[in-house]
Amino acid sequence: MEKKLTNTESLQIIELMINRAKSEEKDSGKGWIIWGWLLFIASMTHYVMNMLDFNEGGKVWLVFGVAGIILMAYSIYRKRILKAGDPVKTYTGELVDRIGDAFFISLMVTVIGANATGAFSSGV
Repeated sequence: MEKKLTNTESLQIIELMINRAKSEEKDSGKGWIIWGWLLFIASMTHYVMNMLDFNEGGKVWLVFGVAGIILMAYSIYRKRILKAGDPVKTYTGELVDRIGDAFFISLMVTVIGANATGAFSSGV
């Protein structure tokens, strides 16, 4: 049975939803920026190591994968545990969360698959 809300409670919920939508629009995207820099640094390091004829250039991607896992764990911790008490969820917020989750899942499949096939040890 649903609880009947008072006018004040209804207005509080609407205000929470509006404020949540405003804050989502102002999101800085720090996680994506950090991810981009990690990818850039790993790519440039691999390129330089190949130019200097280091045979272990592919190991950079293992470090990159570990950094990705750490970033993902921190993201999940911040999203799920620290904000567990959020009373309001918006469609946009849920959609962005699912896109991020799908990205990290596809990344892990790629990293694990490349490692299993030996792509990291090729040096190319």
